[in-house]
Amino acid sequence: MIVGGGLHGIHVAARLLEETEIEHSQLRIVDLNRELAVNFRKKATQCGMASMRSSYLDHVGVHALELEVFAAQQNRTDELFETYDYPHRPSLSLFLDHVDYVIDRYDLDDLHVRTRVTGLNETDDGVAIETDDGTLDAYRCVLAIGHGNRYTRPSWTAALDESTVDHVWDTSFGLDDYGQAIIIGGGVTAAQTALALSKRGNDVTLLTRSGLTERTIEGDQQWQRWDHVRSELHSLPPGTRDRLHRIREARYEGTVPSYLMRDVEAAVADNDISVVEGTVAQVTNGQESNPRLTLTDGRRIQADHVALATGFESPFGHPFVERVASGLGLARGYAGMPVLNDQILAWNRRDGTPSSVYVVGALATGSVGPFAGNIVGVRMAASQLVTSFSFDGVRRSLAPVEQSVSP
Repeated sequence: MIVGGGLHGIHVAARLLEETEIEHSQLRIVDLNRELAVNFRKKATQCGMASMRSSYLDHVGVHALELEVFAAQQNRTDELFETYDYPHRPSLSLFLDHVDYVIDRYDLDDLHVRTRVTGLNETDDGVAIETDDGTLDAYRCVLAIGHGNRYTRPSWTAALDESTVDHVWDTSFGLDDYGQAIIIGGGVTAAQTALALSKRGNDVTLLTRSGLTERTIEGDQQWQRWDHVRSELHSLPPGTRDRLHRIREARYEGTVPSYLMRDVEAAVADNDISVVEGTVAQVTNGQESNPRLTLTDGRRIQADHVALATGFESPFGHPFVERVASGLGLARGYAGMPVLNDQILAWNRRDGTPSSVYVVGALATGSVGPFAGNIVGVRMAASQLVTSFSFDGVRRSLAPVEQSVSP
């Protein structure tokens, strides 16, 4: 059973079906959305993403060069864009078409159970997944839930009229005619959103704490290898502050790749975007509720709308994660980080034994490392799951999934 139908859940499902003895009848993907990967599609569109930051090697398919082969077969190699000192990156359109190809190839839509998971309970044979529509019983459960649509919002936004401020991933946000717009943030999403709004004729100010920092990807490439993760991360006690601190040091948060940096610089030169360094100290609502932001150095910025590109809240504090950990007696470490078995990514019980719940994505950062939430991270995690599921309890896993809700 896989909880979560995003990119990570899709990749795990494809890998399990392709590389283990698990059959179609023994697997389900439980996700409330009507379509798989719908959240990623919406977020990518809302922030004006044109191409992936990751390379063509990072995709939801099984084989490493699968996306490159797909592009060639579709006569779309022109949508693999050059990235300085890094493999080519795919257009968003090419990437999403390949996602659809993987879903169709493995008939994953047929495995999609469209309901909300409310909790997990341990059983004699594994785990019971409680949903709004009934119970699903499985030998193993893989959590691929991401950040759970919980976005970071500065406390000062509470003083603004709700109609004048959105997070760029809120359903209420769109690349509309905002007139004067302030984008809060200094990372890739902020840059993409600023460029997309400016191209639609908006007067855009990009407000960053300390300017824009150029990085090709979100961390050193060494962290994309298991040998480096084992040496530099697994050598530290699991669940500790030291482990999480090393991960945070290794991740290049709030950075912009070179190709976007050049576009922003060109927009600034053409007076389409203004980049302001500073921190908000106070906000007020002006005439017609227009936001007025006062920075710590006394400067003031006024706009018609504020768009937040300020990232996600920690997945460790998600209410669902809290319920699962409490209900199953699972171990948690510093800042609520799940304590996993580093070799198989099973969530350990408080007595140190591995449970039947496995974790991928951002929730598995403590074991997979700084790229856990990226596509390359789930490819790393899926390799561990494939090994574990292939050799541990194969005979027991060959029974069909027992369920009382319809897929």
